[in-house]
Amino acid sequence: MKIANLAAPSPVIDFQPQKSLYLLPNPGENMVSPWSKWKDHRWKLRESLTLNWERRLSNGTFLTDHTNNVLLDSFRRYLYSCMYDRRCGTPLSPMTAQSDLGAISWIADWMTRRSHNDFSTLDRYAFGQSIDDWLSDYLAGKLDEGEHELGAEEAGSPDDDEKQGDEVQDEYPDGFDRMYRIINLWKRLWEQTAELRASRIKVLPEDPLQGKTALQATKAIFDFVRNRIPQLPDEVALPIMNEAHKWVEERAEDIIRLNAHCFTFFKRYDSGNAPKKPRGYLSKKECERFGEFRFSKDSQTNEAWHPPVRAEVTKREGKRPRSVWWVPSTLVRRLVDDLVAACSIVIFSESGMRPGEVASIRASTSAPDPRGTHSEIRIALSISGLNELFMLKALVKKGRKEAAEVEWLLGARPVGSNFIPGPVKAVLVLEQLLSPWRALRGGEVCKWLFITKKSGVGLPMRSTAVTRGHTSNMSRSQRGFIARHVDLSKLPDRSTLGEDLIPYRVSEGRCLLLYQWRKSYAMYVIRTDRRMLPAIATQFKHMSVAITENAYVSGNIELLRERESQQARAAASFMFRRVVGSEPCGGRIAKLFDTYAELLREVIGDSSGQDGIARLQNWCEQRGIRVFTSDHGKCFIKIAPKESKCHEVSGTLHWSLTQPNFSTREPDLCSGCACFGVDLEHGPFWINRYIQCETAWQHAKRTGLTAGFRVIQERAFVAASMLRVLKIDLPQVN
Repeated sequence: MKIANLAAPSPVIDFQPQKSLYLLPNPGENMVSPWSKWKDHRWKLRESLTLNWERRLSNGTFLTDHTNNVLLDSFRRYLYSCMYDRRCGTPLSPMTAQSDLGAISWIADWMTRRSHNDFSTLDRYAFGQSIDDWLSDYLAGKLDEGEHELGAEEAGSPDDDEKQGDEVQDEYPDGFDRMYRIINLWKRLWEQTAELRASRIKVLPEDPLQGKTALQATKAIFDFVRNRIPQLPDEVALPIMNEAHKWVEERAEDIIRLNAHCFTFFKRYDSGNAPKKPRGYLSKKECERFGEFRFSKDSQTNEAWHPPVRAEVTKREGKRPRSVWWVPSTLVRRLVDDLVAACSIVIFSESGMRPGEVASIRASTSAPDPRGTHSEIRIALSISGLNELFMLKALVKKGRKEAAEVEWLLGARPVGSNFIPGPVKAVLVLEQLLSPWRALRGGEVCKWLFITKKSGVGLPMRSTAVTRGHTSNMSRSQRGFIARHVDLSKLPDRSTLGEDLIPYRVSEGRCLLLYQWRKSYAMYVIRTDRRMLPAIATQFKHMSVAITENAYVSGNIELLRERESQQARAAASFMFRRVVGSEPCGGRIAKLFDTYAELLREVIGDSSGQDGIARLQNWCEQRGIRVFTSDHGKCFIKIAPKESKCHEVSGTLHWSLTQPNFSTREPDLCSGCACFGVDLEHGPFWINRYIQCETAWQHAKRTGLTAGFRVIQERAFVAASMLRVLKIDLPQVN
């Protein structure tokens, strides 16, 4: 009898999913797995993996309610067809299907809000509207981290879709991996059109992505949105940074000791004499040892900054009631997560690194030293030899085909000092804090500084529970840290610079984006010294200063006002010199000012020098007249926008133009433009241009190759004309 029982086939092993189940008119009673039927609210696909269809929607209903039957049936047929009858790509694994369910939840909720009853109205315009709505919700911090978390955190080999999602997650700001999964769902709904039509449900009328892949569409949207991500207002950033420093400087040691203390109880289960108890179990004596742990005193209150840690207690009922004690894993994990968040905030806010680059920091290959030594941090002397520079090695992928290792400046100190800069301290704290996690995990995962637990709210007790940390983990932990430890409830509606603070106050800081730290870093440096722009470009690994200025400086309200004021003053200075005749000026715009010389003199009045320029500046600001200065001259496009040569050649002429077309703007074009002016500031450019062109032309004449150098001759002639206008003697050319 025992032999027969052993030989009996296991229902789990014998179960074969019905590939065409989604085609049946009423599949409700059919099994989708050994444990679940089609009609069940939860599909258990594996022992440890369940798809929960009972998702709450914003209208107060659940996806499984009778009123949402059409939506539920449509999404079930879609997901099942992708798992067992996918048209494009490999069938979805249960892990990826679980990830897809998060995206399904959001789109189903969006469809009910926008009155889309089925898939037949989901065209490209609906797709665009859904992305706009998602971005609005996300930037306002309205997305629930738990309900709408789109990443499946379970061990296994990811599908191609998952790998692409990871690329978006690490290369782009936090949240865009979640957008990728939303967009990827739209794409798969279109790809499964034939299968869904065969199951007799309404399908998408067209490809919402218009031939693009989900990854291409996500990148295109991000490239459009990236420059519009604002910096963090001072009223928000400063209290967050102060609290993060408090945790790194004052509380880190306590949490490191407590975390290591917990892992001493987990280690015994890996030995040959492991107790026959569940992991995390404590004896009564061990429970008392836990109660002896004390936190240090807060520097402000002179009291312990955290109450004593108590072991968790479970009451066992029965004939012999008793108490069972456990390691307070959930509480300690929360403290660990908060310290990791504080460390990441310090690194982000004081280094200017991109999220993916912070995630790529490697763990130390040798034991870190409290004095600041770490295998990934190099201490170099400054050029003056007076300071030590802490240079962190990390990977940069943006703008490169392959990731490249570069160095980031984390801080500096005088030679001979023992001072440890905040970001360096944060790296050392992370190294020490997560050391027990690395010892538990082993292998490739251990080489990364940021590691985390795959799922659950407690400490990891098995090696398979530890995985590499991604930017989405950093984003969630930072938002949680801010909500728990930084009080933003007293923020006013507007900052001193006019920035909207309401979203930060209402969401308790959950609308924060990791990329905002990078912009805030740039602004802090620029406010300190305007000449530091090239240094920021170097730190940010930008190819040119223009990239830094356009992406990170141009959106600041204070600097925008100052820049516009300086541009108006430059215009006023040019007008003043032309009208008064104090310095030579040229260009077609100068002749226009001659026409209106009497009007400009009336504006200047009896004033002279700087007072006269100030009057003209005020006059220019009132009329929006600004100057765009380059090496070769000044552009007054606001005065004659429809005569702009750079816009004429690009086909973008319009009366409302307020700035030149930088992609087509160049000296040959500008010199004949009605918006162009030149003064002594640009003399060096035209001197060098004349020397180069005239030298080339003379050489061509000597060699008899003048036919191919007519353009060079013309450039030399124009440069000579500019120098004559500026009353600069022509340099001798041999």
